Amino acid sequence: MTRDNELIGVALAAGKGTRMSGDLPKVLHTLAGKPLVLYVTDLMARLNLDRRIVVTGYRHEMVEAVLPGDVGVAYQEQQLGTGHAVQCAAPLFRDSAGTLLLLYGDVPLLRAETLRAMLDEH
Repeated sequence: MTRDNELIGVALAAGKGTRMSGDLPKVLHTLAGKPLVLYVTDLMARLNLDRRIVVTGYRHEMVEAVLPGDVGVAYQEQQLGTGHAVQCAAPLFRDSAGTLLLLYGDVPLLRAETLRAMLDEH
């Protein structure tokens, strides 16, 4: 079913995070005891999005293991950039004619109020 007003969030969480040192994916590093990616999935939940999707890649099993059960997952086998990541997620939102909110999976300090104001302006 296509909905013209559907709001979908896609968080990019496929990268290695090479500057973070070590083997842990960047989005699994913690801030105040919580993986970075969960700040973003929680943010999407506070925005009452119709769908939440996370694009995983590097060590995807580890990232997917921490995600809430109602979050859709798209796997990006090769990390070929942002456009490619969105292409990997496209099957999960192809039936929508609404708005796509693209986020990075490592932005724990982004506020729902900021994004809500942006979406209202859009």
